[in-house]
Amino acid sequence: MSSTSAGLPVLKSLEDFLGGSYDFIVVGGGNSGLTVAARLSEDPSINVAVIEAGGAKIGDPSVLTPAAFPTLLGKEEYDWKCMTVPQAGTNNSVHSWPRGKLLGGSSAINYMMYGRGQTAEYNDWNELTGLKGWAWKDIQPYFWKHEGFTETVPPSELRPSDFSSEKANHGLSGPIKTGFPTFRSTSERAYHEAALNAGLDIVVPRDAWSGDHRGIFANLATIDRSGPGIRSYAVTGYLIPNGHRPNLAVLTDAHVEKVIIKGGDEPVVEGVLFSHSGKSHRLTSKIATILSAGAVMTPQILELSGIGPKSILDKAGIDCIIDNQRVGDLEDHIISGITYDLVDGEFSLDHVNRPEVAAEALKTYMAGQGGPLGNGVSNSGYLSLHDIASREEIEKVYEVVELYRNKLNNDYDRARNDLLLARLKDPKAAIFQIITLAVNIDFAGRHDMQAFLAPSATTTRFSTCIGLHHCFSRGSTHIVSSDPKEQPAIDPEYLKHPVDELLLAYGLRTSDKILNTSPLKEKLKRRVQPAPNVDLNDLDATLDYVRGHTGTEFHPIATASLGLVVDERLNVKGVKGLKVCDASIMPLHISGNTQGPCYAIGEKGADIFKEDAAAFRA
Repeated sequence: MSSTSAGLPVLKSLEDFLGGSYDFIVVGGGNSGLTVAARLSEDPSINVAVIEAGGAKIGDPSVLTPAAFPTLLGKEEYDWKCMTVPQAGTNNSVHSWPRGKLLGGSSAINYMMYGRGQTAEYNDWNELTGLKGWAWKDIQPYFWKHEGFTETVPPSELRPSDFSSEKANHGLSGPIKTGFPTFRSTSERAYHEAALNAGLDIVVPRDAWSGDHRGIFANLATIDRSGPGIRSYAVTGYLIPNGHRPNLAVLTDAHVEKVIIKGGDEPVVEGVLFSHSGKSHRLTSKIATILSAGAVMTPQILELSGIGPKSILDKAGIDCIIDNQRVGDLEDHIISGITYDLVDGEFSLDHVNRPEVAAEALKTYMAGQGGPLGNGVSNSGYLSLHDIASREEIEKVYEVVELYRNKLNNDYDRARNDLLLARLKDPKAAIFQIITLAVNIDFAGRHDMQAFLAPSATTTRFSTCIGLHHCFSRGSTHIVSSDPKEQPAIDPEYLKHPVDELLLAYGLRTSDKILNTSPLKEKLKRRVQPAPNVDLNDLDATLDYVRGHTGTEFHPIATASLGLVVDERLNVKGVKGLKVCDASIMPLHISGNTQGPCYAIGEKGADIFKEDAAAFRA
């Protein structure tokens, strides 16, 4: 099943890697980093080095098999296993934060859900930052550039009307393959119908990747359907096809400690200091060093290098070169959810935990027929506040937001607040995400991803997640010492803003209404989470459940934001020769999973950096 061996010429030994001369150093071989490296190295005169802290894991069946993703999360071989500090808003819980520890980064371990967000959300980036070049019209071409959409013919038992798309909104030849599910359980199909029958203003969007995805739809996944169905990620899309380029070099298991800054009136980044096999090494770049280490590691490297809030750097014993108070700002999506037992005879992925079912599923998969192992999340949807709340409840939400606005102490945060409030007021804005999985999810297992996604040992279950994609709460991630291998203090401050828990409570109530609508309700038995005695029409009871059953949706952003930390050309403010290109630059959250935007950011960033290279040589 392996799509390649690990013997790519671009994968270098330490000696060969250090022997090269490089125009650009890319720190991080994840979604955006490998995108940037592949596009820059299209020009044979540009020499590119990629430094990845994790291993290669190329051709690993656990990575390539779509339904195996739960086995990767929380496993040290694949996951950095980051943890938050205790969160007051979630009963002082410590939350697990998976981050990909291998080439491909989190694109190698994620749920493979492919989304883009709403047109207005990207336009808000320009509005908030005062910059140009990052509105929907500026980014949309880069979605087309990275996507290789396959118009899968669904099996006869799947309704074609569920698979709504228009080719004009998709890239057809890009390196990241996308396709609709080829397998859906009967309960997942029933959820789609129940959502349309629940008396809500829910429709099937004409194309959920057009810039308007409000409604319920079958989800596109980054799965290559040319065979049985394998994960399409940054390695298969951007690295392997370019693995023989002589001007591209990749070193794995190499941990960047900091960027090397030459001081003066205009500090200049000369390269990086990294460790490999217990020894430190220097590597220099002629044009620029690009941080693509992700929303946690990119700000960590900035702060280790002396760029960040002076008070944080002083405590860590690091000389402050650039005092930037907004390095390490943090936004995330949060989810809660509901789990039911399925009636006897209904299939769920919990079945695959049984040896005889697992053997049959593997046989189907290896025969090139997909089945449950060749698919990911099949249903998704987005709802506005107006879809789920009464007029009285909506007015209450507005009051809470306005009251809390008075506590904000700077113009930027007030402007952010006002944009988020405008989204709540828009009846077409995508505020909530719905995800369904025919599998057990323990929403109390936020501290341990293996517990969170552990299959039920005794029964089969159906879970639905409700995600809040425009959180008013905003946190931070900062170093705690000068040790580059010590994890930073990740503090997303979940539910700090009181409106977030209120919104999730309304979302859970609506989700349970759909679950109790035909034809889905006939397939469900006992509610497992929340317990049957929890009345989701009782706001206090629902809020109590939210505080004990809410966690990350794995989409951190804004830790090196456009306008605050980098300019519109992704240059780090106050220093030359240093750029950021990953989810860190997103200044305000979009509705949707972030891997699609990260590929688009990488594509757009690469075009910017090519222009920089041309200017450098002019």
